[in-house]
Amino acid sequence: MEYIFTTKDYLVSGEAFDIIECDSCFLRITNPFPNKQNIGSYYTSDDYISHNDNASGLLDYIYGVVRSYQLNKKKKLIENHCNKINGKILDIG
Repeated sequence: MEYIFTTKDYLVSGEAFDIIECDSCFLRITNPFPNKQNIGSYYTSDDYISHNDNASGLLDYIYGVVRSYQLNKKKKLIENHCNKINGKILDIG
């Protein structure tokens, strides 16, 4: 595993996490890895709109448009890297 960078959860816990990368498959994960008992707490904030499609204001609407654009860019990048089109992508975490 190789250290990539450190990031912080500004929304809920304030904790800092290292992002590390697997040497063989290049998967990047947080370190320490959240356990089953506490992982849900990172998604409980009322301000966490990442998986919410309900645009209740202008900012939420703009966020949704930008999120959709970014997800499509990521999908195309992965498809090009894997030489596959219209496949399925599993996003964990």
